[in-house]
Amino acid sequence: MRFRKSFGLGPENLVKVISYCDNLTALYLHCPDSCDPPRAEEMHNLADNFNALFSELGRLEYLNIRGPSGSTILSECLLEPIAHLPLLESLELAYVSHKDSEKVGKLAICLSKLKNLKELVLDDVNAIDGSWGYHEGPPKLVDLAIIECNQLYLSDMPMSISAWAPNLTHLEIKFMEYLEPQEDLSNFNPDHHQFELPELTHLTIWPHSEYHIKAIFNFLSLKTLPELEVINLSMDHQNFPLQPDVNEILSSMGDFLKGRGVQMKWFDENVPYKLQRSTKFFMS
Repeated sequence: MRFRKSFGLGPENLVKVISYCDNLTALYLHCPDSCDPPRAEEMHNLADNFNALFSELGRLEYLNIRGPSGSTILSECLLEPIAHLPLLESLELAYVSHKDSEKVGKLAICLSKLKNLKELVLDDVNAIDGSWGYHEGPPKLVDLAIIECNQLYLSDMPMSISAWAPNLTHLEIKFMEYLEPQEDLSNFNPDHHQFELPELTHLTIWPHSEYHIKAIFNFLSLKTLPELEVINLSMDHQNFPLQPDVNEILSSMGDFLKGRGVQMKWFDENVPYKLQRSTKFFMS
């Protein structure tokens, strides 16, 4: 279901009609594209409409909320409404930001109350940062995708994700497409910055630079990922041939993983990330 009006989700009677569909199990809410920053009145409108709508849709199991491309909606609009959805199993949020940086953890706390949530996709959500690691996550969460969330730095990812979602079996990370590294990792000890996810079986990484390829493998250890079966790595074929040092890293990593029964697969980064788990897109 796609709304084509403003942040207020269109006429109130439209929201009322949808609220009558109390047997809905899946709902898609996509805001129209906009280059204007979110305004207070519109965000207040949006929060009220979400609250009225979700309070009548307690059977929802799948929810996709996409803010306007080129702008955002505020996470504060989601906190109270999402609490009305106790049966939610899958949630996708895109183009979401926060108003108060000191309260960025509120979305993490809100999500932790979704006791049935198993799958979470955060796409260009700037309301997640390293502080999430100090909160509890949804207890049944096993599948997490973090897509271009530029407030969660590479250096914070291992600790934050491992602490917030320790039971993951699938993890997907797509970095922002920056040409230069955004943080200095020269003083980091990889032994102290590793993912500790004992049940993880599938790891998908979308590096956008050679820097990301070099850095991410510093944070991987089969000792802390004992159940890992597959590493999926997005590679842009237009950037081939790779630099010799990067090619050497990938070759060594592939041999190392193969010797321990872990597959490393490459796939074309032009394939939409939601299709990346379909094996027909993979290339060896």
